Amino acid sequence: MTMVQVDVSTDQALHNTLKELRLSIIGDEEEKLALLKSSSMDTLFILLDQLVSGSRDGSTTLQNLLIIFYSLSRLPEALPPLVSQYNFFTALIRVANKFKDDDAVLVSVLDILSNILSTRKDFNLDLMSSDGILFNHLVFERLSQALESDQVWITKQSKVLLSIFSLIPHLNSSDMKNLIPPTLNILDISLQKALDSLLVSYPRGKIYTECFDNVYVPQPPKMLLFPKFTAPMLFSMAHLLAYDSDSDLRLSGLKVDSVLGKDHYFLSLALC
Repeated sequence: MTMVQVDVSTDQALHNTLKELRLSIIGDEEEKLALLKSSSMDTLFILLDQLVSGSRDGSTTLQNLLIIFYSLSRLPEALPPLVSQYNFFTALIRVANKFKDDDAVLVSVLDILSNILSTRKDFNLDLMSSDGILFNHLVFERLSQALESDQVWITKQSKVLLSIFSLIPHLNSSDMKNLIPPTLNILDISLQKALDSLLVSYPRGKIYTECFDNVYVPQPPKMLLFPKFTAPMLFSMAHLLAYDSDSDLRLSGLKVDSVLGKDHYFLSLALC
């Protein structure tokens, strides 16, 4: 087994060796472990720093690096050296902050973080550092874009939203209370299509009496009416609210039952 050495002599050489390295480690634990012990790891993080600082350009280089790091994040043995030796969390959130408008990069970073934090419960992402605060604000901004939007925006942003809501349950929710209002809004918008489907079948004037007077609850809407991120979003909402208090919600001027009203309660009964 010969470990691929990263060649940075030219852009083409760098592209070729990163591609070769990427292909060599996917699905091969021995190659991943060999990479971790090689000098190429230092080179990979130097390249990442250069891309974040702007001293090096190259979206393809960044994508190759993120694919390599994603592959490494799937190997539990790789996580301790990545986090402790290479300050991996800080490196990743700096990438996210730098390339916040690039959906592909953001999704890759979020998925890598989810891989690590879901595997190692003893690891924590510091959201109170300067980089962490910027990252929190980035997530808040992304979720808040839906405040004056509709299901069209949600459909276009479904990959990013899925990655965000897959990560949130693995973070310290006490640092993310600001995410509650935009998450509730997205929940409201994303459930509207399924709710409309129910309202077509059950006249609005009788919707509640029929629900409670009949032995059987209404038939649930088809699952295809729900975005793929619905389950992670509900899990994220539960995680965010679990560490909050009634007083905090009142002080923020937000009440969950005022955002998700009786129609949504009816929908929840249909889904049970």
